[in-house]
Amino acid sequence: MDWSEWNAEKKRRKDENYKESMKVFQQAQELAHKNGFELHKHSPWHFALSYKPKGFTVWLYNLYPSNQRIYNDPNFRGPFLQLQKPWTLLDVVSTAIFAAVPAPERIVNELEKIMKG
Repeated sequence: MDWSEWNAEKKRRKDENYKESMKVFQQAQELAHKNGFELHKHSPWHFALSYKPKGFTVWLYNLYPSNQRIYNDPNFRGPFLQLQKPWTLLDVVSTAIFAAVPAPERIVNELEKIMKG
């Protein structure tokens, strides 16, 4: 594969990743809002996910779905988000919500789901 082929493939992947994330942007934004997070689109390539449980920012992630990069803000570091590539905005929001719920509460919620159905 020469440089031009590699570059074309990289651009195709970036476009595909971006389109997949945009398909679920509205759904991810609603899910984030319901769980104390905010998802904003700052530019066509840059999104921000912040966690505001008491009205002030605790975590802030800068998201770049096209090149599959997530950066923690140095002043509002959140936990490491274990994601498989390629991820979408909905994957990031779901994983962040999971990280925000304390482990004992998460276990109780899972057990309740199992008992119900």
